[in-house]
Amino acid sequence: KRANVDAFIKKLSDKMYEMNIKEGRAVQLGISPSGIYRNGAYSSGPSYDENGNLKSPVASNTSGFAHYGDYLYSDTKKWIDEEWIDYITPQTYWGIEHTAASFVELSRWWSWAVRYKKVNLYLGMGIYMADSTGTSGNYWRKNPDEVKNQILNSAQYDEVKGICYYKYTYLFSDTSYIKNGVDLITNDYYAKRIPG
Repeated sequence: KRANVDAFIKKLSDKMYEMNIKEGRAVQLGISPSGIYRNGAYSSGPSYDENGNLKSPVASNTSGFAHYGDYLYSDTKKWIDEEWIDYITPQTYWGIEHTAASFVELSRWWSWAVRYKKVNLYLGMGIYMADSTGTSGNYWRKNPDEVKNQILNSAQYDEVKGICYYKYTYLFSDTSYIKNGVDLITNDYYAKRIPG
């Protein structure tokens, strides 16, 4: 199943490249997978092969649903290594202090995965989580500076080219945790053009 998904992505990548050459365009191919590629253990640093492919760790220090295995069978690391995609936006929606899948652990692992590849990394921030009544929402509501801290965490990695906020309608939410974060993004970071 994984080989079939790989074949589809490769064919799509090739077709888009051909179309861009033929039409004189620059349409990019991007993927927004679930935030965890594979689960693993803590690693203090990455190692790479001679082609700049991440050799270790091949999994993040997490314990949640991972898209490499059942049922999605998506080898996004291979797509990065082969540079079949132009950008990746993993859905790194968890809070910084989440015990199963910390935003900090995920942002670090994804930055390692793309470090020497021609693939842009845009992290997905799940601002909607602050309005969630589940356990994951509790991690967002623990800290009123969650949005700020996730942006600052992302900015420490040169590989992170930006952040995508999910979902759009929540940018207009009246929930204080979300509103405070959106106000910070709009009035402080973006208005002042703070790098990162």
